[in-house]
Amino acid sequence: MLVLYSAQIGVFVAQDLLLFFIIWEVELIPVYLLVCIWGGQNRRYAATKFLIYTAAASIFILVAALGMAFYGDGNLTFDIVELGMKDYPLGLELLLYAGLLIAFGVKLAIFPLHTCCKQGKNFRHYLTKTAHIFQCHRVGAVVGNAC
Repeated sequence: MLVLYSAQIGVFVAQDLLLFFIIWEVELIPVYLLVCIWGGQNRRYAATKFLIYTAAASIFILVAALGMAFYGDGNLTFDIVELGMKDYPLGLELLLYAGLLIAFGVKLAIFPLHTCCKQGKNFRHYLTKTAHIFQCHRVGAVVGNAC
């Protein structure tokens, strides 16, 4: 649980997009272990499905981060402030937006990308259920329809 909470704090304080991506991926490991150990009947299936869905969706974050970092005058940076100051063409902005929407939509369990969270409703242990609910809803209040 300490690794999970540390990773979640790291996601919110990261000022570097590459560091954000790495910490975003690190937090998958404790959630996977929590679900595998204390989950319900189909805990391994639910944990594996959650891991595959979120890891596959995270590729979109990596591609968007690389696209933003490599675009421009040759100054390679992953600093979020500097990336925000760059002037991107509208087509690239729309592609980056779509990629990030897919990635965060899977992780935040936005409809219709929420199928990995359906097995999570059957967790028996309160610790696993709490971690899973927090994982699915941590930013869901801002975005909208979560789990």
